[in-house]
Amino acid sequence: MKLLASVNAQVAALQLLEERGWTLWRCSGESPEFWVATRDGKDIRADDPLQLLGLLSLADATGVQWPTREVALDVYRRRFSGAAPVLSHPDDSETVVMWDQPTLRTLVYGLGRGSGIRLTPRRTPREERAAALQLARDVLAAEKAPPDEELRAFVLDKLDALHALVDSDATSQDLGAALHAYILARFRGYYGVSET
Repeated sequence: MKLLASVNAQVAALQLLEERGWTLWRCSGESPEFWVATRDGKDIRADDPLQLLGLLSLADATGVQWPTREVALDVYRRRFSGAAPVLSHPDDSETVVMWDQPTLRTLVYGLGRGSGIRLTPRRTPREERAAALQLARDVLAAEKAPPDEELRAFVLDKLDALHALVDSDATSQDLGAALHAYILARFRGYYGVSET
C-alpha cells in the first residue's frame, strides 16, 4: 500500500472529522493559514486537515498525555538521530551519517515542520545533491513561526552555515549535515531546550 498526503487524503480527513461530529474552520486570513476543529468545548488547531485528524487520533489514544518538552527532545534524539543510515568511520573515532533523500525529506517535513518551518511537501529531484539543494533552499525560503530572528541565539550560526553551503558546490552530505544542524537548533529554540 502507498499513501500520499494529497488533496484526496485532505478531503477524506475532513469528511471523517465531520462524521465524528467536529466543526471545522479554515483560517485563511491568518498568516500562515491554519485549520481549527471544535466540539464539546474542545478547540484543536493544525496546519491542515490531516494534521488535525492525526492530533485528534493521538488525543483519543493518549488522553492528551503529552510528554514534556525535555522528554520529547530526548525521545527524538534516541529514536530519530540514528534513523539515518549510519556508517562507522574507518578509524572508529567518529560516526558518519548518510544523508540520503528519504532521510532528508523526513528531517525537513517532520522535525522541520515540528519546529515551526511552514513547508508543503513537494517532489524532489532523483539525484541526491539536487534533492538536498532543493530541500535546503525550500527551508531557507519557507515562512517560519516564530521567525529565525526570534530564535537568534539558537540558530544564527547554523543559518549562516546553511546559507553558505547553498551558495557553494557543497555535497549532499554537507547540505544534509547543515540542514540537520539548523533544524535541530530551531527545534531546541522552539521548545526552549538547551543542547545538554
